[in-house]
Amino acid sequence: MDGPTEVNVNFCRVDNGIVQNGTDNLEQQLQSFINMDFTERLSDQKIAMSVEDKRFMTMMEESVTKVHGHYETVLPLRDRAVKMPNNKVQADMFGLRLQRKLKTNEKLASEYTEFMENLEKKGYAEKVPDQDVDRNDGNVWYIPHHAVYHPKKPDKIRVVFNCPIQYKGVSLNEQLLSGPDLTNRLYGVLMRWRQENVAIMADIEAMFYQVRVRKDDCDLLRYLWWPEGNFDGGMKEYRMLVHLFGAVSSPSCANFALKRTASDNQHRFQDKVIESVINDFYVDDFLKSVATDEEGIQIYRDLKEIMASGGFKLGKWVSNSKRLLESIPEDDRAKELKGLDLENDELPKERALGVQWCVEKDQLEFNITKVNEKATRRNILSVMSAVLFTCKETDTDQRSTKPKTIPVCLTTTKNPTENPQTEISH
Repeated sequence: MDGPTEVNVNFCRVDNGIVQNGTDNLEQQLQSFINMDFTERLSDQKIAMSVEDKRFMTMMEESVTKVHGHYETVLPLRDRAVKMPNNKVQADMFGLRLQRKLKTNEKLASEYTEFMENLEKKGYAEKVPDQDVDRNDGNVWYIPHHAVYHPKKPDKIRVVFNCPIQYKGVSLNEQLLSGPDLTNRLYGVLMRWRQENVAIMADIEAMFYQVRVRKDDCDLLRYLWWPEGNFDGGMKEYRMLVHLFGAVSSPSCANFALKRTASDNQHRFQDKVIESVINDFYVDDFLKSVATDEEGIQIYRDLKEIMASGGFKLGKWVSNSKRLLESIPEDDRAKELKGLDLENDELPKERALGVQWCVEKDQLEFNITKVNEKATRRNILSVMSAVLFTCKETDTDQRSTKPKTIPVCLTTTKNPTENPQTEISH
């Protein structure tokens, strides 16, 4: 008898029969249950693309071209025939709010103006030509924008475009396909970076802005700004020419262009260079380790060349090898390494994928800051997520399983996720 059967016994009923692959199924179910809370999966299994993700990839493959040395794609709209409402009145309203804020904060106004002017100077944006200003065919959208500062980089401003904002029930992000997650697993990038003796780190300058948007779609990326930062004058219309921060599709578009750079250059570079482009980036951060200084020097040269062929500039180079650093021009080195006496000075600490890298000793450090908030389950998980466990290879099993057990403990604690009145004992 292949199926389960039910048998009446004293006090209860018992189901019995043959269970096919019971242990394997239990392990898979347990792994799936645990992995629901963690993006860094233990398994290397590839998740099949959804129908929408396949549509996104088809759009990219069919539209991608090279313009002035950069890849150019369409905006991946869900419906190419979509008609957007005219939301200029909304952009005007947000512009007036921003104007009041900038007039009362001189430092913010100066940094904001410099950022916006650089968009035009570097070819990332342009003033809307007079003949296109009155375009009104449903293919125009105005995006409000605001400034953000990274907690770790308080002196560096970034202007983010508010693509999720709605007008009459419509937003730009809702019209865009987000695309598949083409980002490499952070854990894998970090582990490969620790394999060999010579560690290397670099950064793609303004990664999203290096991938251009097809001209027909640029009017969906309009914004308002004051020419030359004259806040007493009228706002003029501009439009982005590249994929921007804030658009839900930009990460996948940028990663598509990055991997396209690798595939388009397979005939020009060795396999290990192509594999580095495919596997050793986490978004715009490049981390790789090699066995010798000579390999590191060659990787620097090859990566600079292949990335430039895709329109990407790889800079802010750092390494624990002073010999490798000597071969890198100062302009290509990280800010903290410029002007450094490599023979006598100690290499400074750098941040690498959220952790502190002591470059001189080639060690990872963790700066633990006291959390002044009530210990809710959400806050505990937030602190845990900020720490990456990087141990020796012999500790792999312990390192992999320990973070998984803590959330299970939290589920048995009678403490609401968002109840600041209830504390967890430390």
